[in-house]
Amino acid sequence: MMRRGATVLVWLCAAVGCSDGDSRLPLVVYSPHGEDILRDFEQRFEQAHADVDVQWFNMAPQDCYTRIRGERERPSCDVWWGGPAPTMALAAEDGLLEPFAPSCIDAIPAEHRDAKNRYIGQFLLPQVIVRNRDRLDPKDAPLDWDDLAGPAWKGRVILRFPLPSGGMRTAFCALIDWKSAGSGDPAAGFAMLTALHRNTKRYATDPTELFEAITKDEANVVSVWNLTDVLFQHARYGYPLAAVVPRSGSPVLVDGIALVRRADADPRRAQLAREFAEMVMSLDALDLLMNDHFRIPTRTDVPVERKPQWLRELTLLPLPYDAARAASREREWMTHWERSIKPLARE
Repeated sequence: MMRRGATVLVWLCAAVGCSDGDSRLPLVVYSPHGEDILRDFEQRFEQAHADVDVQWFNMAPQDCYTRIRGERERPSCDVWWGGPAPTMALAAEDGLLEPFAPSCIDAIPAEHRDAKNRYIGQFLLPQVIVRNRDRLDPKDAPLDWDDLAGPAWKGRVILRFPLPSGGMRTAFCALIDWKSAGSGDPAAGFAMLTALHRNTKRYATDPTELFEAITKDEANVVSVWNLTDVLFQHARYGYPLAAVVPRSGSPVLVDGIALVRRADADPRRAQLAREFAEMVMSLDALDLLMNDHFRIPTRTDVPVERKPQWLRELTLLPLPYDAARAASREREWMTHWERSIKPLARE
């Protein structure tokens, strides 16, 4: 069934459990992973569970969190599959997530999961500078974050609007903390984001609009996005996107999976949620996700021979910043961006 752009009626039915005569038990998944992945794993799970109807809703991570929080009293979602660790940490502290330990837990480094296992990091998402590979030579593209915010790129930056995007929010906060040089004072980071805002031609409302803008804009625009999606969009849909790994390093986001705490505590549905999480975190699932969707797994036990060539050759250069501090101050820093930087004129 089609989930993207769901109507209010569909959302209401999912929330209260009504159906169109389908007697199967619903398993609801909120995820930003895209229709291709979600449809594939819907089919895989339903083939193994003939009495289950997997109902997925494809939306941005911040929207996943907002909806799960809004449904606290009457939860609809069972599995939240995909979101940056700082956003999932907020949900965990809000008491919205149920601890679970998948069978592969020992292969996931402690820094990539919640200490209480309320969310588990599944993928790594390095944030990079993005150029049009057909129009902009790599030597002419900005080579670092300060370049991107410099005067040469005024009016030539197009960004995904950060507030609903968990990845962009986390990237912005990483840059703020990095510029603070460990002082905890965000002033230098705010100054950089102000300069970047001044350079920004416009903010795209969703990733597709962003990719189209990079493809069609004649001003040789550049952007910021995660390496995984840059590789995927080029390979699958032919967008002329290429990544520039900044010399100072990339904010490497941890993308997680979590089970939603449900007041009804249906043991069968809870068990199915755990089984769904086990399935999508398995090595067999990673074969598809690494090869077809360019995902970088957090699992340290993936045999080298199962990794695609691009992943074997990948060397991550993490941006040096305090991820815990950036996460703890995300709300504060993004509120400042929204109220004090976003209103500034860009001309």
